[in-house]
Amino acid sequence: MVRFLKAGYPSVGWTAEAYQTAQTAYNVIQHGKTVADAGPEKQKEAFLTALNNVRASADCIKTLRKGLSEDFDKHLAQLTDSEKGKLENAMAQFDDLVRKFENAANVGVEKLCAAAFRPKLKTSAELYLDVTHSPSESEFTDFEAVDPFMDTFIASLDKQIATFEPLLVPANYQELLSSVCAEVNRQLERVIMKCVFNRLGGLQLDREFRSLTSYLTGIAGWVLREKCVRLSQIVSLINVDSVNEAIEYYQQLQQHSRRLSADEARKVLALRNDLPSELVKSAQF
Repeated sequence: MVRFLKAGYPSVGWTAEAYQTAQTAYNVIQHGKTVADAGPEKQKEAFLTALNNVRASADCIKTLRKGLSEDFDKHLAQLTDSEKGKLENAMAQFDDLVRKFENAANVGVEKLCAAAFRPKLKTSAELYLDVTHSPSESEFTDFEAVDPFMDTFIASLDKQIATFEPLLVPANYQELLSSVCAEVNRQLERVIMKCVFNRLGGLQLDREFRSLTSYLTGIAGWVLREKCVRLSQIVSLINVDSVNEAIEYYQQLQQHSRRLSADEARKVLALRNDLPSELVKSAQF
């Protein structure tokens, strides 16, 4: 299982496909495998099977430990303190094994997200740069009727996520949703920081962000809102009416809940092309 997880999930994209084609040819020639056995589809299947087996193994060990613990309490009540200590030490090894399996599964899910989702999310997010973020009143009204970006972005993401739900055990699927949510936020932040907004553009961004968080919480629950906090603060700063309002908003955030440094807050505020640039530069967050 570990060998397949270390090998990783085959990446997407033309460069990855070229590499995988070469790797497949090598395996066919050197190891006498058929193209079907050596190709990326077989590698994907092996990776996902190993990923599910590792997670299931952790669950089985938990169940075994619980059953043994109950039996020991029932049938070995007369143990001395020394014997109990030895037994507890032995049982602790089950906990260590569970942690190792769960960590391996979590790392595997991260590899899956990086290989299967990151390249496509990066490409999809880049389309955000093709849309105006300083719309006129009429353009803003048109965007309300026909969303220029987020609806398509969510539809593409949903289609990709749906392909993995039947392939993963529930715990791995939930972990994948968490990883994908974090990656979505990273990619959108990356492109947002390349844009310039007016007040209406900020309102459109807020509308898009609400659609995104509604979708993500709909498929994965409210627990994933934590993954969106940093992007939420970026969106809020872009939506202020004045520099003073931005400073007030930032200072009202609890120290432990801030996801942006003062310098980052200034950089975000500088994306607004209708706020005085000198006031933005001198803002004391």
